[in-house]
Amino acid sequence: MNIIDELEKSIKANRLVMRKLNAPLKTLEQRAERQKQKHKERFEKLTEFSNLEEARTAYGMGWISRKRFEEVQDYFEHEDDFNESEISAEEVAYNILFDFYKKISTQELHLGLDLIAERKKGGEKRERLDRR
Repeated sequence: MNIIDELEKSIKANRLVMRKLNAPLKTLEQRAERQKQKHKERFEKLTEFSNLEEARTAYGMGWISRKRFEEVQDYFEHEDDFNESEISAEEVAYNILFDFYKKISTQELHLGLDLIAERKKGGEKRERLDRR
C-alpha cells in the first residue's frame, strides 16, 4: 500500500471517529448545560436574601420553609466555599471528550494537507516522466 492510500485510510478513520463522537458530545453538552442551569437557579435562590437576618425574618413570617431557611443559613455560614460557577462532572467529561474531538479534527486536517502534497508530488513525477 502506498503513502496516498495510507493517508486516505487514516482520513476515513478520523472521520469515522468524529462521526461516532458527535452523539456523546451532544448528550454531554446538554447534560452539562442542564447542570449549569440548575446550579445557577440554586445560587439565585440562595442569594435572594442579602443577609441571614432577612432569611430569618422570612422564615419567621412563614414566607419560606424550614428546609429553605436551613439552605440559606448554610450558604451564609459557608459562603466562601460556595462557587457560583461550579463545574459539574458532566461539563468536565464534555471538555475531555471535546478536546479529544479537536485533536482528531486537527489530525484529519493535517492528513488532508499531507495527502494534497503527496498527490502533487505524484503529479510532478508523472509530468517529468511524460516529458522524457
